[in-house]
Amino acid sequence: MMKKMVFPLAALATVALILSGCSSATPKASSSSGGLTTVNLTLPAPASLESVVYDCVPNMEGFFKKEGLKVNVETAEGSVLALQSLETGTSDVVVVGTSPLMAGIGAGSTAKAFASVVTGSYAYPAVLPNSPIKTFLDLQGKTVGVPSLQSGSIPFTRGLVALAGGNPKLVEFLPTGFGAPALAALKSGQIDALGLWDTAYEVIKGLGQPLRFIQNDQSKKLGFQVVYAAKSAWIDKNPKVALGMSRAMNKAYVFAITNPEAALKDCWDEYPNLVPTGVDPVKAKADGLAAVKARLASSGPVDGVYGTSTADQVQTFYSLQVAAGTVKPGITVGQLWTDKFVKDANKFDVAAVKKAAAAKK
Repeated sequence: MMKKMVFPLAALATVALILSGCSSATPKASSSSGGLTTVNLTLPAPASLESVVYDCVPNMEGFFKKEGLKVNVETAEGSVLALQSLETGTSDVVVVGTSPLMAGIGAGSTAKAFASVVTGSYAYPAVLPNSPIKTFLDLQGKTVGVPSLQSGSIPFTRGLVALAGGNPKLVEFLPTGFGAPALAALKSGQIDALGLWDTAYEVIKGLGQPLRFIQNDQSKKLGFQVVYAAKSAWIDKNPKVALGMSRAMNKAYVFAITNPEAALKDCWDEYPNLVPTGVDPVKAKADGLAAVKARLASSGPVDGVYGTSTADQVQTFYSLQVAAGTVKPGITVGQLWTDKFVKDANKFDVAAVKKAAAAKK
């Protein structure tokens, strides 16, 4: 059974200190256990259906194990604290939004993305249907609800405002969590908009509340959104592990897109607490499938290649964050992303994975 734990919320000053490169921790090689290489993976939020491709399916369908890996999953309260766990040596690999990853690298972290988990646009502000907010520019002077003040939603939302030519400093943020608490804050007027993402919005829609999303043509084309990342030294020391995680994730996407129902079951089997209680089973399954399909819609191949991002996508999103003032200028694509595992991570029998998925009940 994989260990599940939550890192306690740390002071922002401590996070800044660690991300500035002041930690003395050095990346360790992954350990071995029962013939499998143990990898400590940290997610940036409590386990949810958004974990379908990078945790649930590769674990429950044995894709990690087939790559010789035993993946221990932990969670942190936001991408910033997930990155902190790399610096302290608590984690080998993290799932992280690229906005805070870029900020961390700008502050001195040697973390780098080696597989693209969410390859397309998946996060965007949302408002109530009758809200006067229509565009990113309308968010200026407004308050946006985010999961926590360490959430990658903050630099991401600021970047969207900058993309539209606005002043990202004019947007305020308030921690409202997920689901019912976030919706209550929106309906009460405590916040003007939500700064969440695909699967989180499906939860709110499942509560019976329709939402209107704020997007434009440019934001819909953004890539390089969420990644597997590790310290550069760890990647260099553990190339087979990084490749194995990447390939397992790619297989998981193919499996899940072929049989979303089986993918949902994998998540519910790994995390029984995700199964809704006191809800009609038919509705619970329908809501769960909607969330899984929402995440799969933003996790597909780029130019026919699984788990990748193009240099242009990386540079475009980085330039957006620089314009928003959330990331320092002068960082190269090579500091942010390596594609050296992409080719081999796509070397697997796609037809066999699809066949296995189709046969799964």
